[in-house]
Amino acid sequence: SMRKSSMPKGSRWCGASSKGFLRRRSLTRLSIPRRRDGRASSPTPVRLAQVLACCRDNNETVRRTAVEQLPFFEDASVFDALVHAIEHDGPSVRAAAASALARVEHPSRTGVLLRALGDGDPWVRFVTLRTLGAIGATEAVPPVLATVEQDPAPHVRLAAIEVLGRIS
Repeated sequence: SMRKSSMPKGSRWCGASSKGFLRRRSLTRLSIPRRRDGRASSPTPVRLAQVLACCRDNNETVRRTAVEQLPFFEDASVFDALVHAIEHDGPSVRAAAASALARVEHPSRTGVLLRALGDGDPWVRFVTLRTLGAIGATEAVPPVLATVEQDPAPHVRLAAIEVLGRIS
């Protein structure tokens, strides 16, 4: 276990334990706070800051879990954190960010997702397509059609066909 003095500020919830499970469990409890009666209460700015700190954790699983929790917060910084994750993180975090964008309203959301269609990881492209279908992004029809014709991964091409059926 880490000593408090060796932990960076804000990492108490996401990096204090050497066991990833405990960090992920703590993170989930942070983003969906519960009242004493067990019902969910509103996320707070302090909790948002802690989840955003977890988005910078050394452990990719912790970062992915943090990204998955971001849509529960209504704050402008959420979209920026998701864009950073989808453009600069590991494949599982990029896929989680693409999925999370389905639940975050922003005028630039579709553009971010269209750029992610060019991701090198086929699962990121797959999740991105599913998100484009979920949000009904009709402006995505030409790039999705190109994905059907050109993507080397069969599961990505099938997802693109499904999305075309939803948005066109």
